[in-house]
This record gives sequence, C-alpha cells and structure tokens, in this order.
Amino acid sequence: MMKALSVIVVSYNVKAFLEKALVSIEEAVKTIDSEIWVVDNASTDGSPAMVRKRFPHVKLLVNKDNVGFARANNQVLKQCSGRKICLVNPDTLIRKDTFRVCMECLDQHEQAGAVGCKIVNPDGSFQLSCRRGFPDPWSSFAKVTGLSRLFPKSRFFSGYNLTYYHPDTMTEVDSLSGSFMMVRREVIEGAGFLDERFFLYGEDLDWCCRIRQKGWKILYCPETQIIHYKGQSASAAPFDSLWYFYKAMRLFVKKHHHSRWAIPRWLLDLGIFFRAFLSFGGKWLHRWGALIADAVLLQAGLVLSIWIRFGDLWYWPHYMPINAAYTLVWLLSLFFMGVYTGRNGSAGSVVTAVFIGWLFNTSITFFLPGAAFSRQVILLAGAVDACMLGGWRWLKQKQISRLKGAGISCLPGAGKQRVLFIGWDDNVEQWLNGVGKRKEKMTILGRVTTGSPAGTHDAPIPVLGHIDDLERIISVHKVQKLILAPRAVSGLWLHSVLGLAHRLNVSVRLIPSENERWMGLPAAESRPEAPLRVLNTRFSSEFHVAAKRLMDILIALCTLPAVLIRMSVVLFDRNCCLFSSEIADGFGHCVRVFIIKRNDQKSVRWPRAPWVLSILKGELSWVGSLVEPCCKALPGRGYKPGWTGPNQQRNSETLSPSDQEKNDWHYLQNHSILIDVQLLIRCIIRRIAG
Repeated sequence: MMKALSVIVVSYNVKAFLEKALVSIEEAVKTIDSEIWVVDNASTDGSPAMVRKRFPHVKLLVNKDNVGFARANNQVLKQCSGRKICLVNPDTLIRKDTFRVCMECLDQHEQAGAVGCKIVNPDGSFQLSCRRGFPDPWSSFAKVTGLSRLFPKSRFFSGYNLTYYHPDTMTEVDSLSGSFMMVRREVIEGAGFLDERFFLYGEDLDWCCRIRQKGWKILYCPETQIIHYKGQSASAAPFDSLWYFYKAMRLFVKKHHHSRWAIPRWLLDLGIFFRAFLSFGGKWLHRWGALIADAVLLQAGLVLSIWIRFGDLWYWPHYMPINAAYTLVWLLSLFFMGVYTGRNGSAGSVVTAVFIGWLFNTSITFFLPGAAFSRQVILLAGAVDACMLGGWRWLKQKQISRLKGAGISCLPGAGKQRVLFIGWDDNVEQWLNGVGKRKEKMTILGRVTTGSPAGTHDAPIPVLGHIDDLERIISVHKVQKLILAPRAVSGLWLHSVLGLAHRLNVSVRLIPSENERWMGLPAAESRPEAPLRVLNTRFSSEFHVAAKRLMDILIALCTLPAVLIRMSVVLFDRNCCLFSSEIADGFGHCVRVFIIKRNDQKSVRWPRAPWVLSILKGELSWVGSLVEPCCKALPGRGYKPGWTGPNQQRNSETLSPSDQEKNDWHYLQNHSILIDVQLLIRCIIRRIAG
C-alpha cells in the first residue's frame, strides 16, 4: 500500500547525530502516513544496534561496505512506497512542520518536481548550499576567486550560491542540497535514480540537472527550515573526502558539458585539475611547508656564515656531511620544542629551539674538531638562523593580525576550528551567548557527557558519546579543540583528558568560572565574554616529554646489566617465578607488566626488576603516577605509572583521592628533570634506610 511519504537517511559513523535526527523526524511525521528508512554504510560506532533498540519501527538496511551516498539511497528508492520521497542527512534536525510544508508546496505547484527548505548552521547562520545554480565555468571562477563574496548581490558574479536572492524568498533554483530534498515519485520514474558513480559529492547536482531536463521545476521553500551540522559523515570517513569532491566535479563535467557549455572539455578538466592541485598543495604545504622553509633557511644561514667568516664559499663543499648533521640537529630541536606540532610555533619558541640546537652543534665542534666548521661559523650560524627562522614567523603573525584587523581572512575557512565540548552547564551557555561573532570561527561538532550532573545537563548541541570513548570520538570527528565545562570534569578526568589531548595534538581550553583554585589558577571573572583558560601542563611540551623519555632510557640502560643478571637467576631458582598483571597505563588503557615472586613466601630482592624492560619499551617511567590495577571504566592520571612518583613518596593508602589528584596536578604543572632526579634520590635513600 502506498504511503504519503518515505524518508530516507543514509548514515556513516554518526551515531549521536543519527539518534537526534531520527527523534526529530519521528516528531515531524506524527500526523503523516509515512515510513522511515535508514541505510547504514558499514558504520563501526554501533549505529545499527542503536537504531534497532531505540527505533524498532524504522526500516534498517545495513551494508557490509561503504557503498557511497548515491547507491545507498538507491537501495531504498527501488523499494520504498511513498508518493513523495525525502532524502535527509543524518546530521540534521528537522522542524515539526518541515515535511508538511514541503509536501504542501509540491501539491500547490504541479510543475515542481523537487523542493528543498531553508537550511541553517547550528549557530543560526544561513547555509548557502541549500539553493544553488549549476556550476558553469564563470560562476565557478567567481566563487573560487572570491568575486562572489565581494559582489554578493550581483547576478553576474553570484550565480552559483544565488546570494542575490534573499534567504527568505521562495524561488525556482537549479539545484538543492542532498542534505534535504523532497521529490515526487513521478520524477524518479522519469529522471531515474541517483547516479551511483558519484560516491560522496555531486549526486544532488546531477540529479537536479536531470530532473530539470525532464521539464520539472525545482523550488526553494524558506517557509520552514532545518539545522544541518554540515560535513559530519565526511569528517568521520577514513578516506580523503577532498579527492571524491574533485572526482565528482570531473564526472559532472563529463556528463553535462556538451549540453550546457561551448567551452572544450579539456579546458574544463584543466581548470578542475588546477583547482585540485591548489587544494591538495595547500594541505601539503600547511603540513610540511614550515619544516621545508626552515630547512632551506638553515642551509642559507650556514652558507651566509661561511661567507662572512672566510670571505668566500670555497669551504662549503668540504663540509656537506657535517652540514647535514647541523641541519638535522636544529630541525629536531625545533620539533621537540613543539614548533611543528602546532602547540608552540611562536617566534620566541623558535629562537629558544635554535639556541638549544646551537648548544648541541657547538659540542660537535668540540668533540670532532677535524670534521666541523670553526666555532665562529657555528656562532654566526646560530645568530643568523635565530633571526631568519624567528623573523619569518614574526612577520607572518604580524601580517595575519593586520589582515584580520582589516576584516580579511587569509584563506577560505582559515582559523575555523573543529570544537568538541566536554560536559555542559550554565557557564558554557553564558560563554557561548557572549562570544558573538567569534562562534563563526568554530565548527561545533557536539559534546561528550561525563556522568556528572553538569555532564548530563540538557544542551542544544548533540551528544557524541561518553568521556570513556573520548579517544575514538576525537579521532573519528577530527577534533582540533576541546572546551571543558568548569564543573563537568573531575580532577582525575582532567589529567586523563590533558594526557590524551597531548598525544592526539588537540588543544584544551576551560570555560572560566569562579572556582578554579584547586588547579592552581587565579579565580576567573564569570563574565560571558571572559576568555577561555588555556590548560597546559609541562607534558604539553615535546621538549619535556623527550627529556623525560631520554632520562628513562639512560637510567634503564645503566641498570640493564644488573637486571639481566637478576632475571637469569630467576630462571635457575625453582622457587622464583615471573608473575604478570595488568595495570593502568595512565591514559585509560591497560599495560601488562611482570614482577618476581617466590613460591615459598620468602621476601624477594628486586621484585620489580623486570619493570626496567617496560621502561625501555616506554610503557612505564622511573618517575610517574601511582601503579594501579587496570580498570577501563576509570580515567588515567594523564602520565605513565612509575617506579616512584609524587604520590609514592608518601603513604598513598593514607592519601585521599583529592590529595592524590592535587599531587598529580602539581607534578604535571611543575615537572622538570630536576624534580624527577630529586624524587629518585629520595626514593633510593628511603629504600636504603628502610
């Protein structure tokens, strides 16, 4: 029996968004004779199980592989029974009247084959992609070059996004967004199904083009609207969605250029290749450009120093091998200072890194005088490199600041960070209401709950999961910044979040509140516009992490012979055995370690000798957090467990959990190699005295 409406949702790894979308769809179809279909494209986040449990009446298709958006929709289009069919993205929230208004629009306009509604971003801004013209060569050129943004009211320059129409004006358009598109069944019978050669992008443009070729009109109806969290499925995909975008552009040109444009196809293909080259080249330069620039400038600095010292470059070819060593030392110093990881790229940090590299390079000239430049060359090179490497970053920052001051963005979408909230409370809502236009620089992905009252607070953004699953959520959604609600995360969770964020190269910020004393921060003003707190520990610096790891390795190598002798004794002593156990690794996971035990209950000398091997592997540290049994339900302490540590120096059994958290936080905030050495010496003295 025919239904009035079939709703089709294609989902891929957006469980939290899908759940919210289905709730809103159910509410919107209450008074409509309808059916809801969900096609899961081989998600790994438990989406199918959630649909079966929470929405048993929804018709679910589960594909073994990700077959793409077009093919997944076609699977339902070939068997659904609705007289009208609506394609809906899983990262949308549907208003109660949306389906009804769109169905009435089709009924009132007999020549309309498809209709789309107004689509807004989570912050309420208008999404230009919900109504478009076809991407002809001129409109594409105007969009790429920014002419459409300079002249948004011009029909000549803004033919693609149709910005010369008011967002609240109903109009006939060339194309709609595939995130929400309602069509008649007769349209599908005439224009055919979606072209399955389009995997991720372009299928909506192609379909609309074929619908118009069959004589149907396509309408944009702003009387109702939906919210679209744009790009969530693409961001969760393991492949590069940019590649599929340009592949779809080329396929669209191949299908339609003869009927629409007189320009040779090879010229259009060349334009697409050039645009793709700029996009992929920009991504590659963004990742490696600074390192390449630094390597070139380091070479230039050494050449300039040789010329200043000797008056010519005759010595240059003779010192190429040692020159490579100098360059490598400086680049490694820059890396360990966090310059290339995005955490510490200021001019001052670069100068510090160059100075540290200079100290290492001068030691080369001391120990290998016959295979090195003169000390004067190294001194000159250090000064020149500090000026050049720090200088170009300073100039870049000044230029960016100048352009921002003039209201000009350096790159399309520059500075727009993918943000995830941890917890939710009134402080977060006040802060969001106070930041105003700064929200335009954020893509708010959603939030995670923490189990605390603040973490379960009702919020206008979707829940992506629990904090237990934070690592997967960050990886799947490509999160760049975490923003913490002040009362949503306990101290223990905070240590774990900071440690995880450091490993995944994610920045962490805290909404200001009046109660931050426990973290050693001055009490913040609770103004909505107050800036976010930057939450960093010494372990956010690659230099501190590398220095601590180097100390662990050196001490472990020094003690390794004694450990191997002790281990060999175990092999020949029948009463001794190696006992394995799983302990918490400090980051919410487990690690297996070994200790020596005796079967006759006698005391054992050096029972933790095998831990030296775990320290060499990087699983433990000489100085670290408490050694605790593995419990994946609990967070880690944000740093590796250790042979000794800030809590091991005291009787940890008499310390309250809050005291342990404060000790951990103090250590993370104030760590240095000197503190580690002091803790080790105290532990050794105590063992000898005891």
